Amino acid sequence: MKEKLIFDKNDPQIILAVADHMIETGNGRYKTAQAFGVTPDEIREVIDGNLASIDEVRYTLILKMREERNKKKTPEDILIEIAPFINLTDSEFDNEEKKAFLEKLVNYIISSRREIESVINSISEAEQFLQLISIDQQKWMNIFLNDNSFLHANFEDLYIKYALFAKIVDTETKQSIRDELILNQPKAIRFSKELIYARIKHLMDDETKMYMRSPIITITKALRASKEFAKTYRTTDEKLLEIYPFDDEAFAEVFLWEENHSLAKKFAEQQQKAL
Repeated sequence: MKEKLIFDKNDPQIILAVADHMIETGNGRYKTAQAFGVTPDEIREVIDGNLASIDEVRYTLILKMREERNKKKTPEDILIEIAPFINLTDSEFDNEEKKAFLEKLVNYIISSRREIESVINSISEAEQFLQLISIDQQKWMNIFLNDNSFLHANFEDLYIKYALFAKIVDTETKQSIRDELILNQPKAIRFSKELIYARIKHLMDDETKMYMRSPIITITKALRASKEFAKTYRTTDEKLLEIYPFDDEAFAEVFLWEENHSLAKKFAEQQQKAL
């Protein structure tokens, strides 16, 4: 029986080769592997010989690959790369708030081990969304200084979640607090759009309202921990996701809500300007 190769997480040559294979599987491309003199057969042996699951291998490989690519970059190098994409010039770096923002952003890139290009793209999409809802860059910087949730969502995701948040209201005024959620509680966007929709639909249901003290949907009702939600509303997230799938029909429904008419119009105008 042929002896299998042992996966060495500390060997950047193997790491890059296997990572390339994992990313390009099915496309027949092994550019990175070939550059390091590793053949496709050797890559397969490394994968077959590793006892960890493929998902574990892939996650480790991608992180290691990014580490190899970026380990020689200093914070100053990263700053130079990202500054032009967030509309800052050298003369503006003296501003204390902007300096704090940039410092945290650089530290985020280093600690998260994300590709700089990926982070820049996230910033661009977040800014596009925040412009849509009339939140300026100064406020955006303040949001990020408190929480980096926006760097883990794309424009479409943010847009849909903001539309869903229309049904979450203030206890006293009964008005939507979605702007407040974005500005002061950005962790709310970490809930999936599918779960937000399913929970809101459940809370809007007449039967559910029968055992609610108040029929209004507040943040403490819609965005609480899964165990607390299940205990209070006698159902589970899994069941709700089955009952209320966020499909094309659900998407259309959300933007037919009266609260979202102006949002949909602004989005159409933004898209038209981009053409």
